[in-house]
Amino acid sequence: MIDILSKKIWVVIFLVIIIIIIFVSVFTSQSFKKSSDVSQSKDTIITDYNYYYGYELIWQGFIYPKIKDVALIDKESNNNKLDKNIEYSFFINVNKISGLVGENAYRENPDSYQYVPVRNYEVTSDEITLVGNYIFLTQNLDDHDFELVITYTVLGIPMKDSFEVMLVK
Repeated sequence: MIDILSKKIWVVIFLVIIIIIIFVSVFTSQSFKKSSDVSQSKDTIITDYNYYYGYELIWQGFIYPKIKDVALIDKESNNNKLDKNIEYSFFINVNKISGLVGENAYRENPDSYQYVPVRNYEVTSDEITLVGNYIFLTQNLDDHDFELVITYTVLGIPMKDSFEVMLVK
């Protein structure tokens, strides 16, 4: 009787270890990958004008995440604060159109650019288009790198990915 009980305990321990290994491997392999870049020349910037930069992201994982927030961080600033010369907000383009779109193109054909808020967005496919709406308040912009930081959850577990972006060159 004791021999059968000890075998059952070892089987349960073995199964728990296997489940933990699977759980850890699934969650450590899940992430977003950026598959496109967008930038523009400093010379083409119009101040106080809405620019929409569409970044293609690929979800690599088994379980789709819920995006909590996206932030733009100045990589060259000591305190990671964004330059006050740029205002920004983020959306998801349901139509998956990426690249650079100006305010006039957006106004002329808003149905092509179905932007939904990024906060608490439930990802439902492997490919999404993250849209950064940037307003440059001056033309005197430094050409340096920024970082997009996406915070999200998978099964309620908080996670974070970041990507280097250059807005102007």
